[in-house]
Amino acid sequence: ANTKDSITILSSNCYSYNHIIGNAAARLQSSIVAGNDDAQALFLRSKDGVSSTLAELMRLPVLSVVEEKLLIREELVEWNEVAHQMMMVVASAAKNNAIKKFTFSEIEALHAKLLAILDVKSDRRAKVCLKLKPNKFIEDQIRAFAVADEAFICPVAGAWVRDQCRRGSEWMVKYRS
Repeated sequence: ANTKDSITILSSNCYSYNHIIGNAAARLQSSIVAGNDDAQALFLRSKDGVSSTLAELMRLPVLSVVEEKLLIREELVEWNEVAHQMMMVVASAAKNNAIKKFTFSEIEALHAKLLAILDVKSDRRAKVCLKLKPNKFIEDQIRAFAVADEAFICPVAGAWVRDQCRRGSEWMVKYRS
């Protein structure tokens, strides 16, 4: 193939990549608008929706900022499921006049996992960015997205875990003194 054909192919691929990334970015942006409950926005707030969009982006030879944001969302959705299950177990036990408590280490581990996600220092993100040179601007952008998305994706579970962790820490301090 000659140079002109190669440039045409590269240009076409670049357009396709930009189109796929731009489309995913637009869908992600639409999904974080409060009150937007259309099917596409709701789908991208679900585990299946995030996984589907990530699968599309992971086929590309580049790691985009929108892919990193979706990886954060995927972790938040999964974290929210675990925290919500814990909340339901406690609520169900209370409704039946029973007591179900989780150990402080379980709550603390869940809280630490949330903090790692919000600080973009989770194990999953470390694997994805393993051989990449850190970029403070992008890190700050992803971190800001993580904090905003946590408030959007898991506000109840996030507050519950923080409260449980705070209470447990206070109890530990009183117990040790």
